[in-house]
Amino acid sequence: MLYPHPINIDKRTDDDDGCDAIPIFTPVLPPRLPSTSHASHVKWRKERREYEESVRNRAKGGAEDKIVPIRTTFDEGLLPMWCRLRWQISIDDATDEVILTEIDKIISSVKNNNVPDVDDEMREMLCMDLSESDQFFTGDDGKQQLYRVLIASLEPRALREEVERTVRFKA
Repeated sequence: MLYPHPINIDKRTDDDDGCDAIPIFTPVLPPRLPSTSHASHVKWRKERREYEESVRNRAKGGAEDKIVPIRTTFDEGLLPMWCRLRWQISIDDATDEVILTEIDKIISSVKNNNVPDVDDEMREMLCMDLSESDQFFTGDDGKQQLYRVLIASLEPRALREEVERTVRFKA
């Protein structure tokens, strides 16, 4: 599809009709793994799946040789550091399958390998102030406010309108 060129309209030649072709092919770049954070791993894994699917859809057949290896998408220094310190393997043994398996382990584990004890946290942190009244709608005026709130939240609409009509004519 051709669209009129918005810039340099006054520089047209006689054989130029003012339309330029817009490219329909844009390269698909693999996502980079910039850090070691759990959130960046999750984001990278999602983007990597989308990238591989996109390349497979475009290639229709021999897509495996067109997909950029995972090893090349790491930030410089990150993969050698992980291989040496975290996985205790040589960088030559770090295949795409090994890297994906290790990243999936990180993603599927709980952050920092620590699940907090919720009951203990609630016992330590939860404090109730029993001196404060928990009655909001007190007295006759408060009851009328409570009824208004309850009636306004009634569903279906026909029931709410019927109750409003009944209250209005009986009061």
